[in-house]
Amino acid sequence: MHHFTLPENLFLLFVRFFHRNQKRKYTGEPYYHHPVNVAITVHKHNSSPEVVAIALGHDLLEDTKCTIAQLKIILSICGFSKSLRKEIINGIIDLTDIYTNEAFPDNNRIQRKKWETIRLGAITPIAQDVKCADLHDNTQTITKHDPEFALTYLREKEALISVLLQANPNLRDLAKTNIQT
Repeated sequence: MHHFTLPENLFLLFVRFFHRNQKRKYTGEPYYHHPVNVAITVHKHNSSPEVVAIALGHDLLEDTKCTIAQLKIILSICGFSKSLRKEIINGIIDLTDIYTNEAFPDNNRIQRKKWETIRLGAITPIAQDVKCADLHDNTQTITKHDPEFALTYLREKEALISVLLQANPNLRDLAKTNIQT
């Protein structure tokens, strides 16, 4: 297991708490392993505490009952400056899907993913780095455990990686190696 700094370790406890009852769809392992894997991958290319925190928290707003107010509090407790707290929260917001089935039930998956791809092409470079690491981790699991869905997923991710032009080239390449259909 990778050793993070004290602020990152405190934030990891927070992330584990919010994902505590969740399991990975295909493996049944605790869900928090996924954001940790994403953080470890990103850390290899950018070890700043803020990018690691964004990676650890990238699914909090989308998949848990965590609120922005709670994020502000824990990031303050972790000792992040006001400007870094804002950067981390904005990064997590950037990585939270907007075009969901719940929010846009009258639009099909193809349209929603198209809109999401366009949106993600405009997020910050640091958030794009995290998205590439997220793609890398998710793609490995989906292609191994759900080859039928993987065909759809890989087409969507190919389109997505093509717009993540501000991401670290090494992270883009890592994501691409798992996306070739």
